[in-house]
Amino acid sequence: MNPFSKTPIIILAMLLTLFLAACGGTEEPTPEPPTVEAQTEVIDTTPTEEPTATAEPTPVPTDTPEPTNTPEPEPEPEFAVPDGFVAYQSDFSGVALQHPADWIFFDFFFTIFASDAELLDTLMEDDDLPSNLDEVIFGFVLGMSLDEAGVDTAAEALDQAIEEFDLTDEDIEIIEGPITTTFNGQEGIYLVAVGEEDGEELALIYLVVINEEVGRTAAMIAITSPQAVDQFLPQLLAIANTIELFESDMDSLFDFDFDDDADGMEMDVVLTEPGSLLILEETLLEDDVHYYYFTATDEGTIDVVVTPFGSFDVVLEIYDEDDQLLVEVDDSFGAETLTFTGLEPEPTLYLLVVTGFMGQAGDYLIELGFNEDVVLELIDGDELYGLVGDRPLRYAIFLEDGQTITAVSAPEVAFDVVLELYDEEEFMLENRDWEFSGGAETLTFTAFADGLYVLHVRGFAGSTGQHFLTITVE
Repeated sequence: MNPFSKTPIIILAMLLTLFLAACGGTEEPTPEPPTVEAQTEVIDTTPTEEPTATAEPTPVPTDTPEPTNTPEPEPEPEFAVPDGFVAYQSDFSGVALQHPADWIFFDFFFTIFASDAELLDTLMEDDDLPSNLDEVIFGFVLGMSLDEAGVDTAAEALDQAIEEFDLTDEDIEIIEGPITTTFNGQEGIYLVAVGEEDGEELALIYLVVINEEVGRTAAMIAITSPQAVDQFLPQLLAIANTIELFESDMDSLFDFDFDDDADGMEMDVVLTEPGSLLILEETLLEDDVHYYYFTATDEGTIDVVVTPFGSFDVVLEIYDEDDQLLVEVDDSFGAETLTFTGLEPEPTLYLLVVTGFMGQAGDYLIELGFNEDVVLELIDGDELYGLVGDRPLRYAIFLEDGQTITAVSAPEVAFDVVLELYDEEEFMLENRDWEFSGGAETLTFTAFADGLYVLHVRGFAGSTGQHFLTITVE
């Protein structure tokens, strides 16, 4: 396995770090920028007129006066953390935080984030600015010790950034800040600057958090459009207000065996078209009925093969959500096969029913093959193969309040798999992308309400490949 299979992230970091320095395209050397302090005012004590004869002479100070350009702390902020934020921790960066559940946070030597998964894929594949910058935001989080950073205060860290990013350039405008504040009880500061890169107006949001007690600092740098600042700045401030800093564990970045990961999963079944295959052995009791729920559009097709054991005779039926019988198959005393394609362009719920003829009991083997436009409801213990194409494979799981799902996806050697869990409102609740190509991903989530949850399985940065999925519900 190539340990740098995700190196496009480095290109993104370079974009974030260098774009403001490139703004304006200046040819002359940039003058040494003055130090910019947060919300400061230097008092000029030089008299503007000659004093009159009756004026008291200006006293000559005998001691060094206190500096007048120290940033005044702002009142305690109220960056409330909205409901629905999820936890994220980077051991090697020494940063823990909470973020909107539909945002994507990903670690590779630093933490990269994007306001949605599709945006991250675009950045990883194209290394270009997204075309819908008014609707999205992306950036990265860096954590380090104060010694490594070479600063003691948040204001010093911001001064350092102002110099590195050429924020005093005439083509760059600071539109908000610098503002000193506290984030989660820690010293903090932030600003917003706007500039232009390749004809595109960009906004940079820069936040710094310092914790002297643990001797560490974190910087969050984000890119969006100037028009979107009002939308995303409150979210970034809320994220910053959840940041916790701790001693980093750089070795955690390499807590995997390259040779073992490179082996990947040996697939017993090889799929040729994007979709999934579920194979189960089941037992029907007398007068019992087995139900298999699935959602499909008119592009969704499901192929069913049921093979009974012994003299057992099975019957297959498909119903719509109004309990109307659409298909019935009872052609032989052996294996029964059925192919069904959804009837509506919009996702519609259907029900596959397996019964014994005249209420018979017996054992059977069922094989359910379905394409990307079918979402099959899975239950505890299900295991299936999937071939991920250009779109995610989706699987539905019903969970009761307090139940925990554990989904494990073992990909083939050249496939880097990503797991994401959504609720019925398509709100991302959890995601996992910790491993490289061939490495298994494990997603665990405890339901906070009864409902139907949808697991997405996709390839990192648009990659395609096969995986083996197991579902456990406890």
